[in-house]
Amino acid sequence: TRRSSDLEVANTEIAKRGVVVWPVDVMNARTLFNSLSTLTGLPLKIQAKNLAEIQKIYSSINVEEQQNFLNHVTDLKINEKASAYEIREVLEWAKSLPNLKALDLTHSNIDEQGLQLVADMSGLEKLNLNGCRAITDTGFQDMFQEGNLPALRELDVRSTNIGDGGALAIASNSGSLEKLDLICCEKITDACFQAMFQEWNLPTLLELDAWGTNIGE
Repeated sequence: TRRSSDLEVANTEIAKRGVVVWPVDVMNARTLFNSLSTLTGLPLKIQAKNLAEIQKIYSSINVEEQQNFLNHVTDLKINEKASAYEIREVLEWAKSLPNLKALDLTHSNIDEQGLQLVADMSGLEKLNLNGCRAITDTGFQDMFQEGNLPALRELDVRSTNIGDGGALAIASNSGSLEKLDLICCEKITDACFQAMFQEWNLPTLLELDAWGTNIGE
């Protein structure tokens, strides 16, 4: 039958890749959960534009399976066409994901209210804000206050409006960071980097890319 065929395809992809990529407006929720029930601990990556797309899932699974779904989600990518309001709705929901490790907001319309929701995600390890131009330097400073995002290991803020204040906040309050991408952050100055190295609190940093900033030779 079509359903058993879909399940075989899903199981094959799981075995091959070890992760399910879920475009929630395409993949049948029931097919996926038939697969999840036999694979404890499977990481699940979902892509969505708004909360309504995610809620489509719930219409076809029972309460027990809903919790199973929440427990499996490790990666979340929000569509770049989502409005700031839609992003905030999804992020508010995402706070209920106990194992969320990676959040991709590349070229999205996330605003500073959205950043405050991200700041509350204590288990987050990877955050991609590449090209998020609506965020001001103040937004970065507010997000990287002491105690926020304690598990963060990788941060991509290239081509954003982050400036000296935001960069200093990251340097001062991101003690677990291993990779920091500041490519084309034109508002970061040479004076900022001198100050960053004086206030440096990034003992685990392994990779820093600052090409395209206003840092002198």
